[in-house]
Amino acid sequence: MQRLVTVLNDESVTQYLSTKIPSPYTQEDVRLWIEEGSNSPLVKAICFNGVLVGFIGVNRGEFEYQKSGEIGITQEAVLKNAIFKNDQFYDNHIFAKLK
Repeated sequence: MQRLVTVLNDESVTQYLSTKIPSPYTQEDVRLWIEEGSNSPLVKAICFNGVLVGFIGVNRGEFEYQKSGEIGITQEAVLKNAIFKNDQFYDNHIFAKLK
C-alpha cells in the first residue's frame, strides 16, 4: 500500500493522470481504491520482479460509445493544451486499439 501512496504523490507521475485522483494521496485513498475502485474486471495491477509499478484499466464508454473504452496500444492523436491542472496546460494523448 505504501508503494501506491509514494507513486501517486510523485508529481512527475500524477501530472498525466486524471484529477479524480486525490492529492495528496493517502493510505485511506489506497484503502478506498482496493475496496471499491479496483472491483472491475477491467482493472489489473502491473508488477515487475514482484514490485507494483502501476495499474491498467479500461473505462467503458456509455450510450453510443458502449462498445469502446479509454485504453489502447497505438497513438492516434494528441490534443494540445487540452488538460488544465495545477495552473498548467498539458497535452491529452488519445489511443486506440486497432483490430
